Amino acid sequence: MPQKTINRDLLSSSEKCFMALELLNAVGPLKISELSPRLGVPRTTAVRVLRTLSARGYIARGKDNRFRISAGVNRLSSGYRESGTIVPRIETIMAGYARDFVWPLTMVLPRPDAMYSCVTTDELTPFKMFANPTGTRIPYFGTASGTVYLAFCPDSERTIILRLARSDPHSREVKPED
Repeated sequence: MPQKTINRDLLSSSEKCFMALELLNAVGPLKISELSPRLGVPRTTAVRVLRTLSARGYIARGKDNRFRISAGVNRLSSGYRESGTIVPRIETIMAGYARDFVWPLTMVLPRPDAMYSCVTTDELTPFKMFANPTGTRIPYFGTASGTVYLAFCPDSERTIILRLARSDPHSREVKPED
């Protein structure tokens, strides 16, 4: 959760932008009237912060006038390697499926230690059981997505993932037959 007060030794406008990103990431979509008091800034300042983040592609405004984190924040992550052009296309396709199926969808990308969500339709459905915001770590073990991925990924990749899991002290006992 973002801190409540602005540290005057830091660049104030930048700090407000990061605080807004952290807040939207932590609590989900918010209206300007909900964001302003949580940031501890006047409404006009909150509007400028949201315009800045929106212009940079880090947030988007939904039809409900709530601002949410968008896939553009992935550019801030050092581990994000996918093309910036594919995620918006996938978001559009998944939004169509979410309207048709009314069930939340999340696209995950594999990494050696786990999978990470890169696109989600959580905000488009009333049926989400838990939030999977962009960048959420989804373990290979103990999740349906991870089990399916391990079942169908190339043998060489599965071997590497299992070897890494066995050497991770935080991972449960992992056996190839699992």
